[in-house]
Amino acid sequence: MNINNRVGLMAVMGVLILCGSTVARTQNSAVSSHYIFNDNVDADIIINEVRVPSNGLALYTYYETLGWRGTGAGYGGIQEHPNGRVFIFSIWDHNSHTDLIKEVHVGFGTYTEPFGGEGTGLKSMNFDVGWVVDTWYAFIARAWPVGDHTYYAYWVRDGADSTWRHFVTMDVATSGSVFQSGNDAFIEDWSATGPNRREIHVARGWKRGKSNGQWVKVTSGRYSINQNDIQPGGRSYNYRTNWDGGKKSDFTGEFYYMVSGGTETAPTCESGTTFSIDQAAEAPQYDPGALESVEIALADPSTLEVSWTLDVKTLPQFGYILGVYDTPSLEGVPLLEQAENVPHQRDAELDISTLDPDNNVYYLACTIVDLFDQVSEPEIKAFGSDLDTDTDTDTDTDTDSDTDTDTDSDTDTDSDTDTDMDTDTDTDSDTDTDTDSDTDTDSDTDTDTDSDSDGDSDSDGDDDLTPSDNETGCSCTTTGLMNESLFLLLVYSAF
Repeated sequence: MNINNRVGLMAVMGVLILCGSTVARTQNSAVSSHYIFNDNVDADIIINEVRVPSNGLALYTYYETLGWRGTGAGYGGIQEHPNGRVFIFSIWDHNSHTDLIKEVHVGFGTYTEPFGGEGTGLKSMNFDVGWVVDTWYAFIARAWPVGDHTYYAYWVRDGADSTWRHFVTMDVATSGSVFQSGNDAFIEDWSATGPNRREIHVARGWKRGKSNGQWVKVTSGRYSINQNDIQPGGRSYNYRTNWDGGKKSDFTGEFYYMVSGGTETAPTCESGTTFSIDQAAEAPQYDPGALESVEIALADPSTLEVSWTLDVKTLPQFGYILGVYDTPSLEGVPLLEQAENVPHQRDAELDISTLDPDNNVYYLACTIVDLFDQVSEPEIKAFGSDLDTDTDTDTDTDTDSDTDTDTDSDTDTDSDTDTDMDTDTDTDSDTDTDTDSDTDTDSDTDTDTDSDSDGDSDSDGDDDLTPSDNETGCSCTTTGLMNESLFLLLVYSAF
């Protein structure tokens, strides 16, 4: 054999070894598994809660919590990512869309970018907030019409401190889009880390019917594994028996669980088994949205500037309502009113050109509408007619029309050693200290992170969201083998 043939043979052997190692490597992923829930209603709100136990944490794992079908199909959840622990939210392109998906709002630390590979769309990721094990996180997504488009937004509640965060709002260029029935959760190893055990807990799922606004509780789910993963040559063939699912309970109540990977994991049920969990509540149990503070200022004689902060441990804002009245009791129809459904907005300008603040006192009532369309208690501020517009009337508990200007009109001419502490009969009840700290704790420090090495399981952009055999991590395998086969053919033909 001449030198050229020897070199060619060595090249072929190298390719064969590379192909063999690639095949072996791609059979070492933990099995993908999922729950499909019995939420048989088209909805404008979906909710699920997720927890990763400390013994279920594994790198390269997507713990998907919200998955939905429709013309704005997508999913959200958390990942144990090489770059950190990330919150993710993604929506796929659909042939009904008239334009690309765009971001409307991103919370602090969140970024968005287009994705491809297994379908195309827009993904959002947030590594800054982070998540911890053994803690429940509540995920809420809401869809609503804006013109002939549909907006989708994503919030998460941290079970450790009850803080809500708004991660992202996306603009999907299609009308009438909803969260269709059969939402899901799944667990996925997008690399080849089958020896590592991962586990997810899911509970307290809800949907709100689009047509009637009624809450539908998730009471059962069908657990199954991806059968394509475990076939000979499949990405999880070497760990085809290392999976389990079902339901458990602890001090937090009952929950669904899925386990994948780990050399000692073994199934205690058959794939395709349905498990049921009873929820006693008739609606989600989260505190209604509430304001923390409101501030006003006259920008000019015809413009009133209003800003507000939220109690971040209550349901987040979906919209706001500003009304102007001529009585502190807010009786009758407001003289002016402005309302918008903008979840991230925390300030607004009110046109008061039809009012006469130089000669009259008016009362601004600020309320928010939370994610479940519950209206908060109003915060009230007085302005006009020689009043300091930055004072707090506290008319919810103190309707004293002096609006807390504390002018102490009793002239208090005590010329003795009284240092005018007004400790005399000046019991002006407006001793409130205007605690409107205006710290604007808008918790949109959100962070969202669809790694899109993740389980973009809808490879063709249709309504099928079930994790497929070409889920994240393995999408490169077939292409790699094809390229290596071509290379083998070229090398072989060279001699």
